[in-house]
Amino acid sequence: RRPRQAGRSDAAAIQLRNALQQNPDNWDARRLIGQIYLASGDPGSAEVHLRRAYDARHTVDSELLLARALIGLRRFQDALDLMTGDSGEPAQQQERQLLRADAYLGLNRPDDADRVLHAVLAQDATSLPARYGLARSAVARGDLQAAGQILTSVLADDPSLLNAWLLQAEVDLRTNRVEDALDALQHAEATGHPDGRIWRMRAQAQL
Repeated sequence: RRPRQAGRSDAAAIQLRNALQQNPDNWDARRLIGQIYLASGDPGSAEVHLRRAYDARHTVDSELLLARALIGLRRFQDALDLMTGDSGEPAQQQERQLLRADAYLGLNRPDDADRVLHAVLAQDATSLPARYGLARSAVARGDLQAAGQILTSVLADDPSLLNAWLLQAEVDLRTNRVEDALDALQHAEATGHPDGRIWRMRAQAQL
């Protein structure tokens, strides 16, 4: 997180924790604090609050947030078991499909991920998350050429996608294109999202 954003999030979390001390059954506060923990990279703390919010009120929003926390904890099958329905607004249905694809990729089931991602693209052919997911799936299958082609298209449409640049760097390293990998990592750093993976991959490229 950037310092100013982190300060605002920490202040909001304090206010929400105070609200929960006064009323532990404030499920909106639990959902919001869970979102803050997710955004700050703490899926474990997020899962605690989001599980209680979901158990109290089985809304589509709370389901998707809890699934995101479970995926962050690498509990991929638990996330899939949670997302058994297809209810919600079109945007929520699409988010559920993308989360399912994330879980399938976590379980090393790229064919199932592809099936879900192509269903998303059938409804929204320009979906960047779905196209990025297909690149991840191609990497999982070992088809690095296809992954590179997809990533070139994705990054041309939105060069601010940190994870896409990092995946591009991974593809370049695995195909022994070290200079291209370092260039991709420079672009990743330029997105302005501090991430330890940048430094680890840069060290790996320079070995």
